[in-house]
Amino acid sequence: MAEENNLDLLSFKQACEYLGFSRTFMYKLCREKKIPHVKLGRRLIFRKADLFYWLGNQVCDWMIEVKTQAQFEEMEISQEARD
Repeated sequence: MAEENNLDLLSFKQACEYLGFSRTFMYKLCREKKIPHVKLGRRLIFRKADLFYWLGNQVCDWMIEVKTQAQFEEMEISQEARD
């Protein structure tokens, strides 16, 4: 019934399937408070929109990190060429 409301609430299992994460990895993210969720008693509940937004931010952060690393390596190569 939660799937029929506007919040698009997901159970823990559904969230794992939606993101393609293992249960162990998802529990780790929840324990470390690195992924948006709500704990209701012993149940972990997720909003699909929050997971979508969170995942997009993770990809953006990763892309920035890769670009920064590439720029750093490029600077090292040009520095070595000058020496």
